[in-house]
Amino acid sequence: MLCFRHSGPVLLLLTLLGTSAHAQEPAPPEQADPHPYTLHVYANRMQVAALVLNENAENIAGVTADKFNISIDSGPRFHPTRTRVEGDDPVSLAILLDDDGSDRDLMKAVTAELPVFARTALLPDDRISVYAVDCNLIGSANRAHATPEVMEKSIASALAYPTLHQPNGRHCGSKVKLWDTVTTVLARMSTSPERRVLLVVSSGGDAGSSISPEHLALRAGSLGVAVFSIASNTQTVFDPHVRSLLATGLRALPASAGMSYITSSNGGMIFSIDPSQVRSTLEHFARLLRTRYIVEFPTPDEGGAGDHNLSIEVPRAFEVLATGDSWNDLDQSVRDDPSTVHGSASPTVMGKKRPAAPR
Repeated sequence: MLCFRHSGPVLLLLTLLGTSAHAQEPAPPEQADPHPYTLHVYANRMQVAALVLNENAENIAGVTADKFNISIDSGPRFHPTRTRVEGDDPVSLAILLDDDGSDRDLMKAVTAELPVFARTALLPDDRISVYAVDCNLIGSANRAHATPEVMEKSIASALAYPTLHQPNGRHCGSKVKLWDTVTTVLARMSTSPERRVLLVVSSGGDAGSSISPEHLALRAGSLGVAVFSIASNTQTVFDPHVRSLLATGLRALPASAGMSYITSSNGGMIFSIDPSQVRSTLEHFARLLRTRYIVEFPTPDEGGAGDHNLSIEVPRAFEVLATGDSWNDLDQSVRDDPSTVHGSASPTVMGKKRPAAPR
């Protein structure tokens, strides 16, 4: 189960311009219409990207729309109107390197393999952003072209930046406020038109951020960002099924569970590996992105502002992990406007079981 956000109205304004021509001669000039028609178009669909995983953590091939069962706030189940494999959709990939010194061998292996990943897995329309964090957050690329050269230079620049570490070169280590840092990176990703993916290379430790993992998971969900993480296999990887426990009474996440909760709530996972597995892990990561499903369905006709639970189930899938999304109701004045043409009722009917507010 994941959460997504519903907020106030947003309007996309399009002006229609018409032209005509005869085959043999140009049309005579026409007087401009003093009262041109303007078409107001309102978004009425939602899209989420979903991993539909088997027991080997690979996407199951050939899942059709009628196999996806969707429910919002425990409402009636329905099928999406359209599903497809993501394929070569442009991706905006942000990479956050938590260089706190806790696992230097893994960090060295990841930074060495990321340029190879850019060459073999990323496409000309993909974009990359690179960040490093220790004592400070450093950004060295922002939606740059995803070439091996850009990846290599951006990583080197971020990790060598003078204020990344203490003046004496020592790491801040356990003082890193990781959740606040991820929040900042998410905000910078919010305007990317591509499919948004965040890869965090980190042990997952946090030193008292102002935002909790539960609130951070909601933030990522409202922006439609898929969150993945690479961590050392010496770190404890939290069982994502604790999401169900949170929904049924668990009062708070264990301190070690934050990253796992954030990733599994937002269409991603933690890869818990040793340095020798970095290349195969990045290949797996790329494969998951390109073979995940884009699931599309109509927005509800009405819904209360705030966060909602979106449940997606697929028969025989070991796990379904989806990103969040957001949508907007029409303003009441627009609904009441006699010029508004209303479509048929949405098949998406919401239930009454809203998610509890995070503590």
